[in-house]
Amino acid sequence: AVLGQRIEKHFWPIHYASKTMNQAEANYATTEKEMLAEFDFKVIDTRGAKNYAADHLSRLESPYENIFDPKEINETFPLESLNKVAHKDPST
Repeated sequence: AVLGQRIEKHFWPIHYASKTMNQAEANYATTEKEMLAEFDFKVIDTRGAKNYAADHLSRLESPYENIFDPKEINETFPLESLNKVAHKDPST
């Protein structure tokens, strides 16, 4: 759920909310946890230009995106190093 406010044409998210599981629910199997999800929702078609929450979330910048220049990544390994890893050479 997103709580936000609209100022002029901009939507500003204020709070994002979700439910945490209690101790018993945390022990459920994954399929049982999926059954806890509530699917009581109403679909409202909103034009892309007016859907400020989705537009804002889709445009968030990731601080981890493109942190390496491809020229800085060395993907060449000596063949003997790869061989030791593949065969678990006990001499290393």
